[in-house]
Amino acid sequence: MEGRAEIRFEISGRGATTRAVAATLTGEAGMALVGGRLARGGMLRLGPDLTALLLPGAPQDGLDVRCLALRFSAEDGMATTRALLLETSAGRIEGVAAVNLRSEDLAARLLPDVTLLGVRVRAPVGI
Repeated sequence: MEGRAEIRFEISGRGATTRAVAATLTGEAGMALVGGRLARGGMLRLGPDLTALLLPGAPQDGLDVRCLALRFSAEDGMATTRALLLETSAGRIEGVAAVNLRSEDLAARLLPDVTLLGVRVRAPVGI
């Protein structure tokens, strides 16, 4: 991701290892970005299959990011989204996600909203 972002962390945790600290995290974290860019390398980190599913027809060289809003709230190692929105030149993705930092499990329901061949497509994607 390229661009200027506002990032805020108010979190605490305890433990002897990074994993132990993550398993006890409590607090809030957030990020907001306007007018950025998701470069090709960032798209590859998401995985070509997931990128194609969420943003079909996205240019291979990257995407202009109009808006990114992400806010998590964590309690004893369980983080859930309070806001998850990505608006790009290829479409918009909203959703909810939960991350269990103890077991490193992720569950998400994303709702991409894209236009393909002049037709607006909106279908949920579960992860």
